Amino acid sequence: MSRDAAALAGDLRAALEARSDPAYREGSQRVAPTRLEVLGVRTPDLRVTARAWRRANRDADAASVRFLVDALWAAPSREERALGLEILRLHPELLASLPAGWHRARAADLDDWALCDLLGTAIVGPWVLADPPARMELLYELVAGDGVWRPRLALVATVPITRSGAVAPDFALSLLDRVLGRREPMIVKAVSWALREVAKKERRRASLYLRDRGDVLPAVVRREAGNVIRTGRKSGRAD
Repeated sequence: MSRDAAALAGDLRAALEARSDPAYREGSQRVAPTRLEVLGVRTPDLRVTARAWRRANRDADAASVRFLVDALWAAPSREERALGLEILRLHPELLASLPAGWHRARAADLDDWALCDLLGTAIVGPWVLADPPARMELLYELVAGDGVWRPRLALVATVPITRSGAVAPDFALSLLDRVLGRREPMIVKAVSWALREVAKKERRRASLYLRDRGDVLPAVVRREAGNVIRTGRKSGRAD
């Protein structure tokens, strides 16, 4: 690419601003509060913008894409950061080549569940899947981290890992064991999500986990995971 990353990031900022919705921005700020600026761009529009950039820059080398992704992460809005992650997920070879330190740095910047969950499911989980034996240790490190965002990031990253079938569900369950007893809503919701994914993959294994840990798991986790085990759905409704 002939233009520098900052200029390209500026063009993408303008593209996002053109898709912003003030009403959606207000709701997004309320549902997922953050210190970052919120433009009010819906996730489908972020993905459309990322795909359009990818089509227009198919000749971009990995270093240029990496510079752009990092420039977008350094930008002031949540949507710019999210757009960088959406662009990165469209470059799986670059994603797989990232060093562990890149993920640690992003984890340290998190302050809301929306970016945390996108980073975990779209980037960190697939990164681990590129070399599970060498990379699973990062999630053990994150789940033991301070605050709620590093542990939540580790837990939600297990969702694509479990779903892939490439790693036994016991890996996700071992991470859940590291946060037993914690009751922060962001942790509890992530525990439920991770355990529900195990239940979809191996119902019996999830049932045994609920039986063995039922006295320490929050009621909402027991209910939602139990619903998936019985009906395949979080709500418990079979229809």
